[in-house]
Amino acid sequence: MLHIYLLFDPAILLIIHPWMVVFPLLFITHFLVRSLPMRLYTTILGMGVGECLQTLVFQSFDQTFGDTSSLDAIALATGLTILFGLIGRLVNKMRVLYERQFPKRLSK
Repeated sequence: MLHIYLLFDPAILLIIHPWMVVFPLLFITHFLVRSLPMRLYTTILGMGVGECLQTLVFQSFDQTFGDTSSLDAIALATGLTILFGLIGRLVNKMRVLYERQFPKRLSK
């Protein structure tokens, strides 16, 4: 489906590109790291190390370290990690509230 959009409007890749980079990293850190602060640290550290490796590999192509697109991706990943953490806390609070109000329904 993405290929059809790229044929009609190649500028859509500029919008989708940071999301394509961030979502796999978010899923990996979500399943490997338990606490929210460690998820943030791991995400930022992983993106920084990946940027360093990319700079070392593509050094001959005038690749800059820490350009605006990588900082945008780090900000997006940080914001989404915090948002997913807040949604998880909200769901847990709602579950606890539901268990207190209706204990008979969960015991069946």
